[in-house]
Amino acid sequence: MAWPAAGADQPALPGPGSPTASQRPVRLYSDLLLHDMGPALADGFPQGEATGGEFRTMPLWRVADRPHFLHDGRAASITDAILAHGGQAAAAAANFHALSDADKMRIDISPLPGAKVQEIVQKLHATSKDIVERARAAIRP
Repeated sequence: MAWPAAGADQPALPGPGSPTASQRPVRLYSDLLLHDMGPALADGFPQGEATGGEFRTMPLWRVADRPHFLHDGRAASITDAILAHGGQAAAAAANFHALSDADKMRIDISPLPGAKVQEIVQKLHATSKDIVERARAAIRP
């Protein structure tokens, strides 16, 4: 299956719909490549083509819904995740570190401590479950 290109460096998958219908590509916001993340992030477990220090770039869709970041959840914020990168991403991490705090805040949508983010996510899940249950009860005969 050929994946439609969403841009030179932005892969996409075909969106929902029949092959004869107009399908919008689903943007992955990832290069889907394996990257050497440096010894600080290495877990020592080879998987498929990846060595114990390589990881496939995760798609960034719904990143705001994640309470933890990186392959093992050790980063409580996007800033923490970016700064933990080494290996091939060391230069990008250094460039991010050199940004002003204001510019970092524009990038990092999760500046709250991890425990606070988790608390908010749990409250949102509980609230949405409550709303769904009330809606179901209202439409039941």
